[in-house]
Amino acid sequence: MKFFTVFFGVCKGTEIFFQLFRQSLIRALWHLLLLSLICATFITGIKSFKFMSDIDTACNIVNEQCGGVSITDKGIFPAVEPEKARLFQIPEGMSVCYLPKGFTQLPDFDRNEVDEGILWTPGLVINWIKTQSNDYFFLPVMYSELNVGLQLRSYQKNEIAEVMKKNGYSGAAINIPYNFSDNLSMAVKLYVTWRVFVWNFIPIIFQAILFIAIFSLIFNLMSAKRLKTVKLRDLFVLGIYASFPAMVVASFFPALDLPLLSYNEAYLLGFTCYLMVIINRIERRLNPVEKNNNEQNDLF
Repeated sequence: MKFFTVFFGVCKGTEIFFQLFRQSLIRALWHLLLLSLICATFITGIKSFKFMSDIDTACNIVNEQCGGVSITDKGIFPAVEPEKARLFQIPEGMSVCYLPKGFTQLPDFDRNEVDEGILWTPGLVINWIKTQSNDYFFLPVMYSELNVGLQLRSYQKNEIAEVMKKNGYSGAAINIPYNFSDNLSMAVKLYVTWRVFVWNFIPIIFQAILFIAIFSLIFNLMSAKRLKTVKLRDLFVLGIYASFPAMVVASFFPALDLPLLSYNEAYLLGFTCYLMVIINRIERRLNPVEKNNNEQNDLF
């Protein structure tokens, strides 16, 4: 069956599952991938309305502090006084720290309880995020092809100055698809949109696969004697399609910043309840003899 036929069928009721549990596993995984893309796109699209104006404000602050951004064959610099270090805050509690070549001391870039920001040198632009363990996770945004020593991992604060000195001044042009000097806001919007999409898509699909596998195994062990004709593969396919309504409903929580539940909690609650209803109906349909015997026993 086609994706939208299946999607509307599983959201409308349980009757379609009697046809779906014999569905091809590859097709079911393909449908899961499509829905994960749709959910991640939905969350990203809703959130984009919230951060677009903040990005415009942030870029205006960067232009005020740096006189704009200048891209040359030696890297990316503030248009005014490129030899001067800068540290300033932008909306959403983020900081921007520019480090010219030859800086001696790393500024306190996470002051005022800032948990995320930008570290910028002529040869490297990094989005850093402070973790719960007080490490700093680096997401390289722009860099030259010579930044071979930079690793995508967490760093201690006392390591950051050495990392920036080692990787931030290659003297080579930064590898970017186009010169955004005249449209910094658009470049930042593209990066933020892409990051929001990836950070939602990856957890959505991997969490779905993880919980589907766990619950399929559990129901397979619990119902092994009763569901003799339903294999583990069939339960996994059922789990994939049972997760569809839960994924859709759960997507509204991060998209709209709804209280009480996170995406993970809303998904797990909805998926578990719906899968139990489906398995119960499958058991009753495939084991009518046992059901009739139980009804007869209730008469005596």
